[in-house]
Amino acid sequence: MRVSEARYRTLFENNIDAVFMTIPDGTTAAANPAACAMFGMTETEEELCRRGRQGLCDLDDPRLAPAGLIRPMEFRTILSVRRTEFTWALAAFAGVVLLGTLKGIIVAVVVSLVSLAYQVANPPVYALGRKPGTNVFRRISEEHPEDQTFPGLLLLKLGGRIFFANAELIAQKLRPLVDTAKPKVVVLDLSAVPDLEYTALKMLTEGAQRQRERGVSLWLVGLNSEVLAMVQRSSLGKVLGREAMHFNLETAVAKYAELSTRNVSQGSCCSR
Repeated sequence: MRVSEARYRTLFENNIDAVFMTIPDGTTAAANPAACAMFGMTETEEELCRRGRQGLCDLDDPRLAPAGLIRPMEFRTILSVRRTEFTWALAAFAGVVLLGTLKGIIVAVVVSLVSLAYQVANPPVYALGRKPGTNVFRRISEEHPEDQTFPGLLLLKLGGRIFFANAELIAQKLRPLVDTAKPKVVVLDLSAVPDLEYTALKMLTEGAQRQRERGVSLWLVGLNSEVLAMVQRSSLGKVLGREAMHFNLETAVAKYAELSTRNVSQGSCCSR
C-alpha cells in the first residue's frame, strides 16, 4: 500500500501537465507543481486549494461541464422575461442531465429551431385601436378599454413574412375578425411584413374580391418599398387600385373620416 501511494505521489508531483483533485462542491483537495506554475503561484498547492475551483475557473465559459452550463437561479429570471426561452432552457437542462453536455446542447438547438419554425408558420393577427389623444395604434385588449375604434372601419395588423406555409392560416384568422366587426372598410397594416410571396398575394387578391362582393373595401397600409412594388405589379394592385394603399394608419383613418363625412353630407342633400 505504501509503495502504491509513493508511486502515485511521484506521478502526481512530476507530471508535466497541471493536475487538480477536486470534489463536487468545488473544493480543491490537491494540485501538483505544474498546476501551481500554470497559475503563476509562488506558493505550493495550498494557495490553489484555498481559492478552490470557483476561484480558478470562469463560470461563464460555455465549455465548462454541465455544472457551468446550468444555473438554476437564472431559470426564474428567464421565466419572468420570456416563457418561450424558459422552455428552451428546460430542454437544455434535461438534455445535459440525461444525454451529456454536447448532446444536451443539440437537443436545445433543435427545440429552439422547432419553436422558431412554429412562430414563422403562425404569425400574429390582431385588431388595433387608437390611444386617445394620440396617433398611437395598439392591440385592442382589456387593459386598454378606452382605446378608440371607428364605426365601419376595422384596423388589423399582420406580422412576419407571409408565404405558402402560413397564408391559409392567416386567412382563417382574418375571417372571424371581419365577420364579427361587419365593417365597411378593412385596413391591413403590413408595416411589420418584410415580404409577400405569390401565395400570399393570391390569398389577399381572392379575399379582396370576396369582400368587395359583400360591399366591403380592403385597404393596405405601411408597405415597404419592395412589397409595394410587388403589389402594384400583381393582380392585387389592379383589384385594389392606388387609392386603397396608404402610407400609415393615421392617413388611412383620416381618409376614412373624410369619406364618411362626404357620404353623410351627400345623404343630407339627397334627403332635402
